[in-house]
Amino acid sequence: MKRIIFRVDSSYEIGLGHLNRCLNFAEYLKKKNYEIIFLCRKLEGNSNYLVRKKFKIIEIENKTVRYKKKWLHVDYDTEISDLRKVLAKFSKSILFIDHYGIDHIVEINVKHLVKKIVTISDVPGRKHVADILVDPNYKRKNDDYANFVGKGCKVYTGINFNFLSENFKKFREQSLKKRNNKLKNILIYFGGSDQTNLTYKILS
Repeated sequence: MKRIIFRVDSSYEIGLGHLNRCLNFAEYLKKKNYEIIFLCRKLEGNSNYLVRKKFKIIEIENKTVRYKKKWLHVDYDTEISDLRKVLAKFSKSILFIDHYGIDHIVEINVKHLVKKIVTISDVPGRKHVADILVDPNYKRKNDDYANFVGKGCKVYTGINFNFLSENFKKFREQSLKKRNNKLKNILIYFGGSDQTNLTYKILS
């Protein structure tokens, strides 16, 4: 069976978005008979329980490191060491990385342990040595990553490569049937974490 390992975290600082889109894609891949494993740190305010409900999860202890990298909460050496320990047990896996704290420095040190590396990105500017890079954001173009990936990397950008749940298609169809151009409700959503308490400010 083909295996995919998602390296993704959630926390009060990171929020829920990265984990949520990986879960959405994992649901799709599961139907294609892929074995799914999530590799997540036990950060404060994490939502790892959402993974545990449906998929196998390997949780990495959150270690206190003096020179930790923002978002990652550990330094590169610690991340590389932790990744190697897990990936060595699951050879020929495809590694999906959805993490602002992980770039080419980590990728190049674990690349030999996996079949392929797929990086999910939101913001150009970080170098990657992935085999595939996906940025599903609106109006994003492949050229935005021209100077940040290797020549052999396949880049897919734009909303056609989004990771929305398949349920949204059903909800959209229902919504369009009910639409009559009269505004009744407004949904304001700040994601899985609202550190600056924007919810209260908007309601006030």
